[in-house]
Amino acid sequence: MPNAVTATRGGDGVAVVSNRAPERTVCVLDGHSLTCEKLMELSKGSVELTLSPAAWDKVNRGRHVIDQILDKKEVAYGINTGFGMFSDVIVAPDQLSQLQVNLIRSHAAGVGPPLSRERTRMLLALRVNVIACGHSGARPETVEKML
Repeated sequence: MPNAVTATRGGDGVAVVSNRAPERTVCVLDGHSLTCEKLMELSKGSVELTLSPAAWDKVNRGRHVIDQILDKKEVAYGINTGFGMFSDVIVAPDQLSQLQVNLIRSHAAGVGPPLSRERTRMLLALRVNVIACGHSGARPETVEKML
């Protein structure tokens, strides 16, 4: 959020100008304790999101599992194979990034008009909260960008 210039009157009638950012509260996501009330507060954009240390640990451990599968060249559905009727198609290591791009694109078509900023914030918070459980194998860098 950009810094906001605010002006107030001191006791002597002199204007005091401040270029400080408005105070922001922090919401710590752990994958389990996000409430509807907190989600509504997040929608306003005045709340900073972060993960609990335990959630970061889960994210890192989940990613480690994915990295081990790839390092050992094991075949795992959706990690290095196609999806659905293409589940028996093994994807070459140099094509794995494109596989993920294709997956995102296949889920992003025909969904209607763009969402408001408020709803977008809420959906990202929900997604990060799910990732905080550590089951997705998402890269920590991806989570950081989502926060």
